Amino acid sequence: MSFGQMPPGWIAAGGLTEFSGGAGVSGRMLAAAKCYLAIAGYRMAQTDDTVLSTSDFQAVTGLSKPMIFEGLTILDSMELITIDSRFAANTNAYRVGDLTAGFRKVPQDILAECLPLIPNRGIGGLDAVKLYIALLYYRDEATHSATVSHQSLRTITGIRPENITKAYSVLHTAGLVVVERMSSWSSNGGHPMNVYRLKGDFVGRRARVLRPTEQRRKSRATAKVAPWAQ
Repeated sequence: MSFGQMPPGWIAAGGLTEFSGGAGVSGRMLAAAKCYLAIAGYRMAQTDDTVLSTSDFQAVTGLSKPMIFEGLTILDSMELITIDSRFAANTNAYRVGDLTAGFRKVPQDILAECLPLIPNRGIGGLDAVKLYIALLYYRDEATHSATVSHQSLRTITGIRPENITKAYSVLHTAGLVVVERMSSWSSNGGHPMNVYRLKGDFVGRRARVLRPTEQRRKSRATAKVAPWAQ
């Protein structure tokens, strides 16, 4: 299959709010969030593991080696991943947690192309990655879209109200998300709702899981247009 999986429980419990920005912190938290997406997106269903090298992380996140190390250290300290460092030189096996109570899909095919386009500095990049994880959490399996209000997004991510639209703009520019309908009204509380269409393969059209470095080489050799222009 060409999508990975992540457990939803930590997101529902407000775990995204722990990825908070600030002077000297936002860059490391952004690295952690990007590394989490990489691990979840390339999870192997047969073993529950994600086997990635440092070069793989660089390919799928656009992060430097020191920031990858920082990000993985934060994820480990937050107990969002477990790390088996005995796999091979410069390559570890990672797990994102228990999926028996449910999971959310992470589209593998688009990550290595689009995730590096999210800036690796500043609160804007951090907010964008947090928003993307939240939209994956809210995504409807039948429509591949997330229908959610700004208020719900603010609550689950901790993003400041004035930064939600900015974060979406970063995701849209990177080619990960498109708003299909703006400001319909919910029946619960009367809050305006947006419909966000998440791009990528959520149905498993590809049978083989490609390592990120291999995937990027193949995509560059065959792609004629950027994924967000298709």
